[in-house]
Parts: sequence; structure tokens; C-alpha cells
Amino acid sequence: CTLFYAADEDATEDARASAIARADGALVNIVDDLTGSDFITPAIVDRAPVTVAIGTEGTAPVLARAIKADLEERLPASLGTLARAAMKFRHMADRLPMGRARRLFWTEFFFKSGPHTLDHDPKADLSATLKTQLKAQMARRPGKGRITFAVVPSADPELLPMKTRNILHEADVVLHGGKIAPEILELARREAIFSAVPDTAMPLINAATNGQHTICLTATMPPLHLLTAARAAGLQPHVIPGIKPLPILTNIKEIA
Repeated sequence: CTLFYAADEDATEDARASAIARADGALVNIVDDLTGSDFITPAIVDRAPVTVAIGTEGTAPVLARAIKADLEERLPASLGTLARAAMKFRHMADRLPMGRARRLFWTEFFFKSGPHTLDHDPKADLSATLKTQLKAQMARRPGKGRITFAVVPSADPELLPMKTRNILHEADVVLHGGKIAPEILELARREAIFSAVPDTAMPLINAATNGQHTICLTATMPPLHLLTAARAAGLQPHVIPGIKPLPILTNIKEIA
């Protein structure tokens, strides 16, 4: 399949060139002309093998370019180097138990030890860094997990405290009351275990004993018996208050 781009910024010339290309069996993209194009091309941020594509279905190319420019600044040039090193080392990291242990290992490599190594020597052998980190993590005794109770009185994700949002991104177990909106649960990790808030604290205590991080979402204050039982088991649960939207004000009178 042949792809042809018309980018003369002249409608007449673009139409003429496109007609020739189509007659030859090519698919045509005319820059900034969605209706006249056979296909669209997303903006690409290339950190091979990491690739980010930004598409607006041809409706706003300028916006796609602006997002691309923002990502280009945020994503370091070394990201591809880190990803290639991780790919070669993945079979070694499989010695770690699945779940939280592996996530912590790769998080530390991509955001701490890996960039730190390359900052000191851009040509450093990252396999040595990974081996040292793996040895240290395998020797580390697994600690207790955490329990967080978060009050979520609103279905609006924009009213969710940043602390609650960050924990949702990391939690292994997500317990939720019946009034928690699907839009809130969508923010949790896809691999997390989802379940209703239990009647007893044993599921929370067992998860914490196994090193898992549990977040319990309730529309009102968290159940006191769960908090008490968790503390009695030697755990220190955290409570994050929620943000409640103000009621709509009615009958507002102008004060002269």
C-alpha cells in the first residue's frame, strides 16, 4: 500500500497532486483537510521501543502537536535505553513474586536507579544496576501492607483528593461501598482486586499481612468497627477525608 501526503498549503495544487496519487492507487492525506483525506496520521513521540501516538481523529492537528511538544519535554531521551535494558532483564526479574514486588522493582529502576546511573554515565551497563537492585530486593524481608480508608462523597472524579487518587493508582485491593461511582473506580489499577466493603476486618488484615495495599472507599465516614479491628491487629490505617460539593444555592437575592 502506498501512502501519499499532500502538503503544498495550496488547495488547488493539493487537489491536483492528490488526484494523480489516487489514480496510481495510493491513499492520500491532505494536511489540515480531514474530508479530503483517506487516512489520518497521529503525532508521534518516539523513544523507541516506547512510542506514544496522539490522535484527534483529524479534528485538531494543532492540539495534537501541542500535546506532542509537551510530552517531548516530559519524557527523557534515555527512556528508550531504559526500556531496552528492562526487556533484556525481564526473565531475571521473573524470580520476584508476581504483583507488588515486581511493580516496586520496575518502578525503582525506571524512576530512580536507572536514570541515576545514566546521569553519571550515559554509556553505563544497566544490567549491572539491575542485578544489584534485584539482589537487594530479594534479600529484603517483605513488610506489612497498608490500609487506607478514603471518604468519597462525590461521584465527580475532579473532586477526588490527590492523595486518594494516587493511592488508587497503586492499591492492590480496592474495597468500595455501593454508592461509589464507576467513574471513581475507573481510576484504580486494572489488575487490582475489586470487592464490596466487608462486614469484618479480616480481608483487610489478611491483605496487609501479605504485603498488599488496600484502599477502602466509602461515601460517608469509614466503618468504625473496621478501623478498630485493624488497629487491634497492630496495623495503622490511614483515613483521608473527602471533598463534598456545595449544594446549589437557590433564591439568591441581590443585595443593594
